[in-house]
Amino acid sequence: MIVSFTYEDLDAGWTLEEVRFDALNLLVGPSGAGKTRILEALLYVRNAALKDARGGPSAKWRVVVEGVFPKQEGEEAEYVWEAETRVTQWAPPRGEISDREAWLDQLTDAHFVSERIERAGETLVERTDGVFKFGSDQLPKLTKSESAIKLLGSEDVISPLLEVLRLWRTLEPPRTFGPFNLLKIAESFRQQLEGELDLLRQESHHPFTRLYVLQEDHHEHFARIVDDFRDVFPTVEELKIATYSELDVRPHMGEDTMANYLAVGMREQGVEGWVLHSNFSSGMVKTLTFLIETALAPRGSVLLIDELENSLGVNCLPDVARLMLKGLDRVQYLATSHHPRVINEIPFDRWKLVTRRGSKVQVIDAKDIALLERASSLEKFTRLINLPEYVEGVA
Repeated sequence: MIVSFTYEDLDAGWTLEEVRFDALNLLVGPSGAGKTRILEALLYVRNAALKDARGGPSAKWRVVVEGVFPKQEGEEAEYVWEAETRVTQWAPPRGEISDREAWLDQLTDAHFVSERIERAGETLVERTDGVFKFGSDQLPKLTKSESAIKLLGSEDVISPLLEVLRLWRTLEPPRTFGPFNLLKIAESFRQQLEGELDLLRQESHHPFTRLYVLQEDHHEHFARIVDDFRDVFPTVEELKIATYSELDVRPHMGEDTMANYLAVGMREQGVEGWVLHSNFSSGMVKTLTFLIETALAPRGSVLLIDELENSLGVNCLPDVARLMLKGLDRVQYLATSHHPRVINEIPFDRWKLVTRRGSKVQVIDAKDIALLERASSLEKFTRLINLPEYVEGVA
């Protein structure tokens, strides 16, 4: 779980003042205030930790997260990671450039110039341009493009922080709308898991492949997803994952594809036969993906959702918003929205109003705004969009 976050893009001069997060955070505010950019900054921090800083900006940040240390005792501890990256400005080479792409890549070769990792008040890592200390040990110079978290991720005191950052993910529907997997690949994946739900939670396969495993081996979890899907779309009678042949559909494909590729089928009131997932509405696909990912999110997951209402039908917005209130004991949501049917469905004390003055962004907890606290449930959204902080939220 992300406790707090401060970020500064040194190239763009964009600054996010410290924001504290709860289990459910709905970022609201006028267009251009910086809601999406907050999520993008978090993703950059995650990628810089797990992969490297290359391709990113000159930036500095401070992020506080909750991890578990030591694992065997389940003791909660806060980790603080402070870091700064810089983009190396290379001088143009003399003469002809033999490899222009490599040269252009060097121009944006960001690297870490400082890092500090702290847990429960104890400094674990101190890294500057000339010093790299892990505890009391002085380490040799290591690659500057990679974070101390990645370089020391196998160490017992660092690995919980690494695991926490791995659990940050965006929630996006799959891009594949045709056959999504070979049956034999899905079955091989299923056999590797040996019925272990915790292992399935850790995998990042196609969401429909993960749903197939739930259907075959974890019937209660599969039924719960189907029930939630039907609550959002009451005309749906049944969901099933099977080969095209088993669903008895005749798309424009060969017999071999029909017998060996999987599809999601839906039975709907008033519609004869199975409707394939390639013919689902975009709202149905996004909702089903949301249900799968949230149901299988490991404990401690952070789900980043930009503009929750995108691709969702107006009628299903309140239902999907309500689904976010489930499971907050194990999943943290950071979502953005402009839509009143989303905002009204989320309790006002979960709203975080994003405002910007020039290049400085501030996030205000709605529960700290007296005019909202005193308003009735029906009045809160109207008062929100008429607040000076909202109307004049970008200046």
